[in-house]
Amino acid sequence: MKRSLFHLLLCLLMAAPLAGSAQTSTEQLALQYYNSGEFEKAAELYRELFEKTPNTFYYTYYLGALIESKNFREAERFVKGLKETNILRRNFMVELGFIYQSQGELKKAEKEYERALDAMPASRMGVVDLANAFLIRRLPEYAVRTYLKGRKVIAEPYNFNLELAGVYQSLRNFPAMMDEYLDMLAADETKLELIQNTLQQLLNYIGEEDFNTVVRGKIIERSQKFPDMLVYSELLLWYSIQQKDFELALLQAKALEARIRDEGESVFRVGQLAASNSAWDVAIEAFTWIRKKGEGHYLYLSAEIMLLEVQYSRLMESGEPDQVQVKGMVDEYKRVLDRLGMSAGTVRLTRNLAHLLAFYLDSPDAAITLLDSVIAVKGIPANILAECKIDLADIQLMNDNQWEATLLYSQVEKAFKYDPVGFEAKFRNAKLSFYIGEFEWSRTQLDVLRTATSKLIANDAMELSLLISDNLEADSNTDPLAMFAKAQMLVFMKKPVPALAILDSLEGAYPFHNLSDDILLAKAGIYIGKKEYLTADSLLTLLVEKYGTDILSDNALMMQATMNDRQLNNPGRAMELYEKIILDYPGSVYVAEARKRFRELRSNTQLN
Repeated sequence: MKRSLFHLLLCLLMAAPLAGSAQTSTEQLALQYYNSGEFEKAAELYRELFEKTPNTFYYTYYLGALIESKNFREAERFVKGLKETNILRRNFMVELGFIYQSQGELKKAEKEYERALDAMPASRMGVVDLANAFLIRRLPEYAVRTYLKGRKVIAEPYNFNLELAGVYQSLRNFPAMMDEYLDMLAADETKLELIQNTLQQLLNYIGEEDFNTVVRGKIIERSQKFPDMLVYSELLLWYSIQQKDFELALLQAKALEARIRDEGESVFRVGQLAASNSAWDVAIEAFTWIRKKGEGHYLYLSAEIMLLEVQYSRLMESGEPDQVQVKGMVDEYKRVLDRLGMSAGTVRLTRNLAHLLAFYLDSPDAAITLLDSVIAVKGIPANILAECKIDLADIQLMNDNQWEATLLYSQVEKAFKYDPVGFEAKFRNAKLSFYIGEFEWSRTQLDVLRTATSKLIANDAMELSLLISDNLEADSNTDPLAMFAKAQMLVFMKKPVPALAILDSLEGAYPFHNLSDDILLAKAGIYIGKKEYLTADSLLTLLVEKYGTDILSDNALMMQATMNDRQLNNPGRAMELYEKIILDYPGSVYVAEARKRFRELRSNTQLN
């Protein structure tokens, strides 16, 4: 007896997985038939599976196989037989309509769809269930009608906003989609973050040309129509920041500050973001606005410092700044530093002032004294002191104190051997050797830097190393390379006129030399500094046309694109050049920046 019972249990245990295995095997075969278009065979197997295990998965494939094999009569009989089960959840009329639609009987299909709408239960679950039934059968217009009717039946005017927004999105009816999101926000302001996250994803995903315009227009329309609803102003501020529309962002930040009294924090944040994106005018307006609140305001000092930083950055970007501007800025720096004193918090200001004195007012001794005083201050982090030493070395080099310069570079390089600031010091030391004609030593140091963690330094080191190698190996006469190096040193020392004279002499004496493309690039850089942009543009165009396969081509294109973008205010031409870098020079170090700026310009063009 015990043996027989044990044998029975063993058989049951073995039979259970075998039965499951048989069903799995049948399911796999059914799916294989379905995918290969043998729908009659698939329908037979899925019918068997559904009869054993009635579930939505088998139902869907069985009905699909019947429709694909044009067995509409059996499909209709099957659905009608299930109308009282949980499989269809009271939406069998939608399924019947779909069967009629599949065989071209559109009037009968519409009749069933209307019956489904008429029979819709007055409950949230019933409405969502019916709308999903329509969506499954790719009938989004009926899903919209379902939700709109459900909104009336349930008597909640802001019900189903999220669901309707999703359906409108699928229909690419973006104005209606935005209305639903904004209505939802009006009903519940706590949904702001949800809507921001949703719009962020859509802005990144949807490539429609007018999508951003719709979003922007709808938010502005609501904020103007309902000025007392702060949540719309907050959403507009958020949107304008996402789209880098800093003028609109600043306008909204000021409006919010006047209403919620956030002490200018929103304005300050917009100023910071504008500054980090080189929107100098907006940043200056933001920090000036805060500074006007007076010295008693808790953001006054921060705004004053940021204002100087932004004005300095704009001045540096302008190439050869006007002497009157420089002197005015130097006076401002001195005024602020006299008030704040020398500390870790004012190091950046001091470095900027030293740079202005040395490179733009021909006062290197005053700049050296200033930086020496910073380096002597206790409590300044070592990496910041290292940056100050690099600045000091640059000024010593400009002041023709090459030994002092190389000593300072070497100190930083030794102290920060595996740190970016150390790589920067090593690179500048290698360039110094290049300037003074120590080409072999310079190349040795540059070759080490080709593996630096900083991609830009590694790329610059590689280019200068190749420049030296090409010209040392191609010709035993190093005079052309020495002339070019001297011109580069004069460019560094802000002496463009003698630098151009040397480059012109070099070009005339050696018209077919390996340095021809380097000379064109160097001259273009000088003319950009002199604000002679059209001359620079023609030189860069010539370089790309004649030396399009050489290593400097992507440099030239990036320089030309940036100039058209920022100085010539020619976004169309800039986009063409950025795109050329992306497509023709995929390995360039400039690809990431070119792609980013191309997208920003394209977005701005679409908005305008």
